[in-house]
Amino acid sequence: MYEETQELLKTKKNVKFVQGDVRDRAAIDALVKDAEIVYHFAALMGTSSRFKEWEIPTVEVNVIGTINVLQASLKAGLKYFVHPPRPALAVWQTPYIISKTAQTLFTQMYHTIYGFLLLA
Repeated sequence: MYEETQELLKTKKNVKFVQGDVRDRAAIDALVKDAEIVYHFAALMGTSSRFKEWEIPTVEVNVIGTINVLQASLKAGLKYFVHPPRPALAVWQTPYIISKTAQTLFTQMYHTIYGFLLLA
């Protein structure tokens, strides 16, 4: 996947990779305002062995960050939103899986209510 992404960034002049913090609403609003499609892959992963140090940041990045990106996309009038859903076969409970499930549900809600065309 990494190689495909690098190739896409080299060959497509209208594709931009942005590294930043999805918790920064102003930055997200500025990035999304001129976009046609948002590919939202931001997430903070963590394992059960790191619960105590990662619970809050994982929820902030994965859930609140996703809502920030969805809200910015809504304000910008975007119709296309690409988001990978939570791992389908994950049966264990970790901050990542729980927050990824919430992230997926919020994205589906925006699809249902606001008509985003989801590509996952």
